[in-house]
Amino acid sequence: MQGDGLVYCAYTLPVFVGSNRQQFLLEVDTGSSDTWLVSNSCTSDPACSTFTGPKYDPSNAQPTGQNFGEQQQHGIISGPIVQDTIEIGGYVVKGQALAAATSVQNEILSMGAGFSGSLGLDLQANSVIARAVASSSPPVDNSTFTTHLFSNTTSNNGASGLTTPGPSNQFISLLLERPFYPGLASYLGIGAHPPLPYSLNPSQVTFSDILPSDPGPLYWRIPLTRVSADIGGTTQYMSLGSTGASGVSSIYPVAVVDSSGSGMMATRSFANAFYGMWGVGPGKDDNQYYVPCNLSMNVTMTIGSGVSIDVPIHPLDMSMPIPTDPNNPMCLGSLQATDSSMPQGDLIIGPSFLRNVYTVLSYQTNPPRLGILPFTNPANALSEFNLVRVNHQQIGSGLSPSQANGSAMGNNAHLESDSKSTKIGVKVLIGVSVFLIIAGLIIFLSVRTLKRRWTRKAEEDQHQSLPDPELSGKEKRAAVRGVFGIADGEEAFAMFGRVVNTNGNRRTDNDADSMASNRVEQSPTTQASPTDTIPKGDGEETNTKPGKTHTHHRFRRPPYQSVDSVWGSGSMSGLIQDTRYASMYSVHSGISSFNRSEVDIAAMKPVEEADGYNLGPVSPIQRTASPDTMDARVPPVSTNPFEVMIHQAREAESASPATPKAQAREAPHLPRA
Repeated sequence: MQGDGLVYCAYTLPVFVGSNRQQFLLEVDTGSSDTWLVSNSCTSDPACSTFTGPKYDPSNAQPTGQNFGEQQQHGIISGPIVQDTIEIGGYVVKGQALAAATSVQNEILSMGAGFSGSLGLDLQANSVIARAVASSSPPVDNSTFTTHLFSNTTSNNGASGLTTPGPSNQFISLLLERPFYPGLASYLGIGAHPPLPYSLNPSQVTFSDILPSDPGPLYWRIPLTRVSADIGGTTQYMSLGSTGASGVSSIYPVAVVDSSGSGMMATRSFANAFYGMWGVGPGKDDNQYYVPCNLSMNVTMTIGSGVSIDVPIHPLDMSMPIPTDPNNPMCLGSLQATDSSMPQGDLIIGPSFLRNVYTVLSYQTNPPRLGILPFTNPANALSEFNLVRVNHQQIGSGLSPSQANGSAMGNNAHLESDSKSTKIGVKVLIGVSVFLIIAGLIIFLSVRTLKRRWTRKAEEDQHQSLPDPELSGKEKRAAVRGVFGIADGEEAFAMFGRVVNTNGNRRTDNDADSMASNRVEQSPTTQASPTDTIPKGDGEETNTKPGKTHTHHRFRRPPYQSVDSVWGSGSMSGLIQDTRYASMYSVHSGISSFNRSEVDIAAMKPVEEADGYNLGPVSPIQRTASPDTMDARVPPVSTNPFEVMIHQAREAESASPATPKAQAREAPHLPRA
């Protein structure tokens, strides 16, 4: 970029011209199809006389005998047309028709490093040189530079045309920098996208057909379908009329893409309607439009044929300080008007518009198409405008270069930063989600495993041995019911001299005394055999043989009195003798619980009170039954240790004359089996 980038601005690129490859800086001009250079013969015009840069020497070029004259945006260029070699970016075109300007009027060539001419990138049908040499004799190759570049052909037996392989992709890309904006650069690409800043993606470019005309497309022009502005927080829309351009039919104003100049140029009617949204009119002295420098003009233009491309424009691009009075609070509007006719269109969108988009001039199709990729963020742009115009600070002050590039192109810097932050946030969210899922699974599996262990433990506890005699009464009653199948715990606990209610609850001392006083002692009338007695439930057993009745009533004997009979059958017996009381028995803690249905009641044998019978000593190793020492109803031979203990207890009881209670006090406390 040459000049101040505001009023005086030119985007240039190096070009080698002639057989000696003399280098010149030429302005990139998408509004013109022709190439011209200020020649060494231009000396009288102020632009040429003050220009200190290199001038073109056409002495070694091929003359055509035709002259060039063109009215450009800022001035008039004229001079002879010659053919010479042009090289740009390694692409060499031989016999390129160009103008050696001998007169340059109203054109400022000396801005910045200066530029020596213009490289036209407009379409072939708009070429003034092509029309001028069309009637030349001998014939002259009238192709523009871009036509030579993308046609990849030669003419006049190799006298002109592209002499190097052409680009595989037929387009030219353009990216323009904003003045005083740090970290940005301008690029022009031939058949390739330049290194785009801020992660701009060329695949996001939107292409629009250019408006047709006769005899063909003349300009890179497209319809302007809407203009809106954010004024005081309210969106206002500009009133658009139809186009006044010639050779084209459109119900909308027509916009022409022109990279030369500095701002935008419009018809008077268009400019009045545009500034009318802010209540601004042209100045009385010069008919130019001025706005307060701190007025943020947040404008969005919608362009496209068959598509709608919204292009927000940075407010710094909508106005500029007055070059002759930079401290004036009023600024010059970037969009100005001309009272002359504008046959090419209603609005020329120059650098102040193109700084907000990535532009692609595509020759891939016929007719060519225009590609636009907007990248200005209105919110970021407004912040930067306030920083510069309100706070009078430079963009990037106190910030790193990467942080300074906020909008226009900087919008994508924010987008890139936001994209990275979003990606990091998503990764963190995914990580946290995965952690929570894994933690939940671990907790679920742990709880499930513990639940299974608890369930298995409960099942094992249900199959464990009966509780020790020292357990609670409720647990003992439950154990006895499980062992003997007795529904009423009262019947079973009569064996132990425990006083309980008929409903299985422990009786109080008063209940026990009352029962003892009202108790009726009843001795068995007949010794019953196992086959004579059938349990009937509800606390009674009745002899089924006629004339023989043996009934157990619901009363309790104290611990020192013997029970009438105790069920026992070898290893199935659940009772052993309690040595503290000769006639008292307790549940053995090592006997596993079993259901009553598992016991063969018919095979069980009663062990009765041995009134007057001397059972005699029985050895656990050698047990020989004798009628003199053992009741015939007791099995003469037994290997059951419980029966051995019962036998020894009976023997000790018969040998002692003491009362049962005294015997219980004097009996040694042997360990329970």
